[in-house]
Amino acid sequence: MNPALAVSGKGKAGKVDARKKPEKEQKKVIRSHLKQPKQAPSAWQLFFAEELSKLKAQKPEERLNVAHVAKGAGERYNMLPDSEKAKYHKESLRLKAQWERDMQAWKESLSPEDIKLENAYRTQQRKAGKSRKSNLKDPHAPKKPLSAYFLFLRAIRSDPKMTDDVFGKEGETTKQSVLAAAKWRELSDTEKQPFLAKADQDKLRYEEARRVYESAQARGVPPAEAAAEAERAGKAAAQAMADKNPTLQALQAAGLPAGISFNMDDESNNPKHHLNTAFDDADDSDSRDQVGRDQHLQTKGSGRAGTGSRATKAERIG
Repeated sequence: MNPALAVSGKGKAGKVDARKKPEKEQKKVIRSHLKQPKQAPSAWQLFFAEELSKLKAQKPEERLNVAHVAKGAGERYNMLPDSEKAKYHKESLRLKAQWERDMQAWKESLSPEDIKLENAYRTQQRKAGKSRKSNLKDPHAPKKPLSAYFLFLRAIRSDPKMTDDVFGKEGETTKQSVLAAAKWRELSDTEKQPFLAKADQDKLRYEEARRVYESAQARGVPPAEAAAEAERAGKAAAQAMADKNPTLQALQAAGLPAGISFNMDDESNNPKHHLNTAFDDADDSDSRDQVGRDQHLQTKGSGRAGTGSRATKAERIG
């Protein structure tokens, strides 16, 4: 064989090598090894199961057309009096309550590795269009932090007066969120500062708790004990931050953890007036402001503590 032909790829051997394609890599198929409790049946499903069982008992040798049976059973179910349907509804509720207890116990029995593998399986199934199941959440994992905006939104929903002022008679959740976002944008930097400070504190609490939780998991600590250890660490980190932050100190002293509302009127008899000093004397700080995006704000006090000229009055949400 001419070496030149082999090198140039013009010979027979060269053509074969040029056309040869690498073998297609096989995707690794992930399988679920978990058996979660079966979901409780509805009232209709209980009735249909009875009907199907009766027909099978009457004609054990006959192969039933389930679709045909379901059509007839549906007509009979619709004709049942409310008193008869109530029995099935009652049983359905009982089974649902039992299923919820079983699901909670099942989730608590899962190890972090179980959850990781199951979520990988569910993700693969969703991408393949075979399932719409969402990923499992670790029931022992630290709770994720809330943004400043969501703390503000929670404050609105927990105070009837703020709810009425911001939402009015609007009852649709989506439109309420639009109104709340508009109200949030109207707030001054000083008015946002308590929410921003609490959001930063909650973020620090979460990050420290997650670090401790993952470390405890790696050491083989049982999930419940790891969660308790993480919670203590998160609270300690949050308190350490509060000890150095005048705004957080003022919120703690006033008993305003997260749900706070603002009144720009000068009410000298407001028992929370000492918050004004904290807001004015707070150090410059970059904080997260989330209304669909991260926005950095910088708040600078005037130094005229107690004058009320730039002070923001705060009231506790009932």
